[in-house]
Amino acid sequence: MYNSTTLLENSTDTEKPAKKKLVYIGEHDLMITNSLLKADFECIIFKNAFQALPWLKYNALSFNTIPDVIISDLEFVGGDAYSLFDYIKSFKAIKYIPFIVISDKYDKEEKLKALKKGFDDFYVLPFNGDDLYNRVNFLHQFKREKDKAKKEVTIKYEKKMPKVKRAIDILFSLTALLILSPLFLIVALIIKLESRGPVFYTSKRAGTGYKIINFYKFRSMRSTADKELKDLLHLNQYSGQSSFIKIKDDPRVTNFGKFLRKTSLDELPQLINVLLGDMSLVGNRPLPLYEAEKLTKDQLAKRFLAPAGITGLWQVTKRGKEEMSELERIQLDITYADKYSSWYDLKIMLKTFPAVIQKESV
Repeated sequence: MYNSTTLLENSTDTEKPAKKKLVYIGEHDLMITNSLLKADFECIIFKNAFQALPWLKYNALSFNTIPDVIISDLEFVGGDAYSLFDYIKSFKAIKYIPFIVISDKYDKEEKLKALKKGFDDFYVLPFNGDDLYNRVNFLHQFKREKDKAKKEVTIKYEKKMPKVKRAIDILFSLTALLILSPLFLIVALIIKLESRGPVFYTSKRAGTGYKIINFYKFRSMRSTADKELKDLLHLNQYSGQSSFIKIKDDPRVTNFGKFLRKTSLDELPQLINVLLGDMSLVGNRPLPLYEAEKLTKDQLAKRFLAPAGITGLWQVTKRGKEEMSELERIQLDITYADKYSSWYDLKIMLKTFPAVIQKESV
């Protein structure tokens, strides 16, 4: 029914970590084996779901050979990864096994669709087997911690969050939205008069626990800003391989947009996010998906265990300083994830207003 191939030669179990069982469904078996040639995987290959599902169902029910990771082509004979994903998740014994979808070409929209569906990652062939091994290790650890916390009624990041924090978020955001409603109308009118496009800029971002949210801001750029980004990446203040993007004196920003950013008025619509529960007043900034997808390994992912917020530790300690590195920013996010509490949030809030008054537009 299947091909079982040990993709490790000239080594012993005492020299390297234990092999992981990988189930692959698709037509790229040769490329898969080449990608995993030097990695510690035992690969079980099926051409289609008709072969794979009976094997997975039997082993899920008997707990005989539970795989460590399932990888599937986007499309294969007789089905696709999305329908296979829905079916597999019905088996309790294997529903928490990492499920990764692969493609022979990169498609940003397809990747976002797959991540939103619930796949753990999206790989493009060929890929590095050792990177996959490390990724599977991380996913197992992350899923175990998340599942353990769920059994205790709430997941880890919600368990740590004080109830008073959420109560303050609701009270403050609702009151602020009511008081600031005239200002919202004035800002909206100026934006519409200055340039074509919507008043609000809405983007998909990764918040707490990598949850994808709609992130709201007043539009401070031209409506074509996202399409122009690829031509401006050489101006990124972070390194070329950085997960973050920051462009000084960004040419896409409108004249009124510069004022909005200077005064941080463009951030006000995030009060809607706070009221909806997608964000908190204080927390780690929710990241654009192209940034978040690069922060999924080891300690870096810890910053997503904290609430997503409007303001946070890095804003009040390093914001506006050109010498801030990507590593410093991530470390500050991780520090907040370890220490956050209502009192800690209060200290950050008190430091936020002086931080807003700065020379550099961010």
